[in-house]
Amino acid sequence: MRISELERIKTHLRIARRAGKPATLSLAEWKQTLADFNGMCAYCLLRPYDLLEHFIPADEAGTHVNNCIPACYGCNKKKRDRTGDKLIEVFDHATIERIKTYLTSRSQQPDEPKTERAKQKIQVKRVYYVCTKAEYERMKSMGRTAVLW
Repeated sequence: MRISELERIKTHLRIARRAGKPATLSLAEWKQTLADFNGMCAYCLLRPYDLLEHFIPADEAGTHVNNCIPACYGCNKKKRDRTGDKLIEVFDHATIERIKTYLTSRSQQPDEPKTERAKQKIQVKRVYYVCTKAEYERMKSMGRTAVLW
């Protein structure tokens, strides 16, 4: 069963409230965040998001527009509760700076329709996959660049 975005937000708001941290993320803010990342993971920008991820753990910073990003299961598992230099060891410095810049920009701008924010698209780096023939065909059908091994 797939969880609705509203239920996803409510769950994370409860976690932040129990920790005594800010719990202000709205459905409109979360939907705008998803649109800004085109439904992809904020860390890898390659896989569709699976989770609402707190850049800084919810029990430290809360659930609000400046702390919540979409993440895939793989990146969420890699990140765990790491922050700062430990987070940069797992993901490259450029990735962390890109996410920090995005989260900071969210506090300075009201939520607007996606068409108004289209100029602020996230820059995607080119990634090549080394894969089997079956994986190659699947990646090709998704518009990804793959190298047959």
